[in-house]
Amino acid sequence: MSSIQATSNRSLIRYQKAVDALIDEWLKSSDEQHIYDPDEGGWNMAQLFSHLIDVEVLATESMKQRIASGKVKQQAWKHKRRYFLLVMGLLIPKRYKVPIQVAEAAQTVNPHQIAERWKLHQAELNAFMSEFTKEQQQQLVFMHPIAGPLTANQALGFMYFHLIHHLRQLDRIQRSRSYPRS
Repeated sequence: MSSIQATSNRSLIRYQKAVDALIDEWLKSSDEQHIYDPDEGGWNMAQLFSHLIDVEVLATESMKQRIASGKVKQQAWKHKRRYFLLVMGLLIPKRYKVPIQVAEAAQTVNPHQIAERWKLHQAELNAFMSEFTKEQQQQLVFMHPIAGPLTANQALGFMYFHLIHHLRQLDRIQRSRSYPRS
């Protein structure tokens, strides 16, 4: 196994462990907790989880389309810099406006399908990432709406740090005084 493939596998494993932990959290929570919203107009747990799934699905579809189109380029230093800035932005406790591509989807969510939907897509993501060749690992295959083109490994990193970024939001929901305790 090449070092590039091993890095991608480590990134995928790290991301999947984080998703598995969130799915476990979801399954331990009640329906009342899933839809509880501490902020009027904010997201509840169901909408937050749906958003995280939607980002994963959109990222995977974006990579598939980019590879199928043949419009891939090699990564340059500027792409590594943009990725670094993206990760740093996700690690600071700042709220960001949701890109239009994912804003609407989180408003219509079926809480009873979240865990199943995420598990199914995790299997799809795993199969897709395992098909990457050494050459594709070095190419810009994902277009982030802010940071621009990223490699597949960077896309996995983005999904992981995006998920970590939203853990603060989940914690805020769960620490609310009126959060339903079951």
